[in-house]
Amino acid sequence: MKAVLLGKRKVAFTAEDGREISGTTVYLGFDDDGDVEGMVCEREFISSSVAGYKDLTVGSELEVTYNRKGKISAII
Repeated sequence: MKAVLLGKRKVAFTAEDGREISGTTVYLGFDDDGDVEGMVCEREFISSSVAGYKDLTVGSELEVTYNRKGKISAII
């Protein structure tokens, strides 16, 4: 899916099971095939293990790939 990076925020926290979670929350804008005029915006979490997550520049166009569970698996 093609998207525009509207914003980002680094995240680090401890999950209920004690695991340390780190990554980035991103705010993406993309065109919608439905009845939305303009862009649709979504907030997504990107784990630090996802390829390309460190090279994110606000305002850049991205190609976002999701896995079968609906989580971001890669960013180009």
